[in-house]
Amino acid sequence: MSDPLKNEDASQSDAAIDLTGALTTIVREEITAVEHLARPIIEGLERGLRRLLGGQEVYIPAPDRRERDEAIRAAFNGRNRDEVCRQFSISKTTFYEVINRG
Repeated sequence: MSDPLKNEDASQSDAAIDLTGALTTIVREEITAVEHLARPIIEGLERGLRRLLGGQEVYIPAPDRRERDEAIRAAFNGRNRDEVCRQFSISKTTFYEVINRG
């Protein structure tokens, strides 16, 4: 029989690793910092998040798509669907959903 406390510790460890990975990706992509410059930023963010929110479940809402959707509709001229899909990195299904909502 497995020890539930060990499973909980492993789960928390996995969550911490996931957090480090997510923060690393964000700092690299959004701030375009190289690893040796990103590391102190990431470590500071982790310490701050643990201090302020440690143990809590945190809801992070998805981005508001209204501005993107308006830009998609503005870019579409009735004949350039594929170009608009490439420009906004969206699928044809998403394209039609946005166009039909507008």
